[in-house]
Amino acid sequence: MKKQEDKINSINTIYHKYGVDKSALIFHNYGNDVSSFVELTSPYMLLYEQYDLNANRFTLMEFSDIGHYYVYTSHDELKALGEQSLHKHEFYEITYVLSGKLRMQLEDDTYIFSAGDCCLCNQSIRHAEHCDSDCEFLLIMLQDYFFKELIEDHFLSNTEHTQMSTYPMISLLTNANMNSKRRAKNFKEFITFYQRPDRPDLYNNNLALINNILDELTSQRPGGSFIFKGYLCRLLSQFDHEENYITKSKQVETPMLEDLFIHISFTIEEHMGNITRTELETLLGYNGDYLTRIIKHFTGKNFVEYSKEFSIREAEKRLLETHDSIGQICIDLGYTNRTYFNKLFQKKYGMTPRDYRQMHLR
Repeated sequence: MKKQEDKINSINTIYHKYGVDKSALIFHNYGNDVSSFVELTSPYMLLYEQYDLNANRFTLMEFSDIGHYYVYTSHDELKALGEQSLHKHEFYEITYVLSGKLRMQLEDDTYIFSAGDCCLCNQSIRHAEHCDSDCEFLLIMLQDYFFKELIEDHFLSNTEHTQMSTYPMISLLTNANMNSKRRAKNFKEFITFYQRPDRPDLYNNNLALINNILDELTSQRPGGSFIFKGYLCRLLSQFDHEENYITKSKQVETPMLEDLFIHISFTIEEHMGNITRTELETLLGYNGDYLTRIIKHFTGKNFVEYSKEFSIREAEKRLLETHDSIGQICIDLGYTNRTYFNKLFQKKYGMTPRDYRQMHLR
C-alpha cells in the first residue's frame, strides 16, 4: 500500500515539475490496490506514451480541448514509482499500439498487444497498461456524449442506410451500458483487433490519420475541431472492416467483495475521509462491522486509519493545487485540532504541511 501511495505522490510531483497543472485527467482512490478511478473532465483526450529503455527515457503527451502538455523524464524515475494499479472510468478508452509490445491487464487476465493492435475498454472494466520493453502507444479517451455527437454528425449522416450491427467498434461504443462507478458492474467487455501481416498499408494509413488528428489538435487553425472529429471518425471506422481485423469480445466480472470494497473506498473519498462508520453503514446499507472487516481484509487498516488516508491525501492535493490556507484545509477536512493534523501529515509525508507546500511549489 505504501509503495502505491508513494507512486501517486511522485506522479503529482512530476506533473507539477513540468508545469502540467491543468490536466483533464483527475485520479481518484489512489492507494487502493484493488482499483483506482480516473475522471476525465474534457469531452475527449488523446494520451501518447513512449517507453525507450535503451535511452532511459519516458515521454508523455496529453492532448485535449483544454490544451496539450508534454512530459519527459527518465525511465528509471518512472520505474521507481512502481507498477500501475488497475483502474477504471466512465469514459471509453481505445488503446492503439504504435510500436513494440504492450502488456495489458484486464481484470484478472493478461493480454499482449503488438504494433497495429487495438484494444477497446468500456466504461466499467478494470485495466492497466504495462511496458516491459521499448513500446509506444496512444490512448483515445471519449466521453459517451462526445462519441454520440461524433457518430450522429460524422458517421450516421453518411451511412444512414447501413446497419450499425455490421460495425463492431461503433456498435459496442453505441450500446455499451452506462453503469456508474458507484454501482455494481456485473458485465464488462472489450474488443481486440489484430493487424494482418500482409497489410502494412493498414498500419501506415492509421498512423497518417493519427498524425492528422494530433496536427489539428495542436495547430489551432480555424475549423480544426470539425476536421479533428472527421479524422477521428475515419480512424474508428478503420477497425470495423472484417478484411482488416479479427474481432474478439469477452465478458469479465469483478468479484463481489472487491466490488464492495471499491464502493466503500469511493464513498469514503467522496466525503474526503470525513465520515463516520455509522454514516457509511447508512449510505451503503451494510452492517458496520462487516464493512470494517472488508476494509481490514484489503488494506490491513481499521476504519479510522483508512478514512484518515483519504483526508490526508486530499490535504496533500489542496496544498499543491490551491492557495487555501492550511487552517482552512484543516477545517474543510474535519480537523479541529491543527496540531493533530500536522502530526498525521508529517507521519505520512515526513514533513509538515507548510514545508511540503514550499518544497513542491517553489
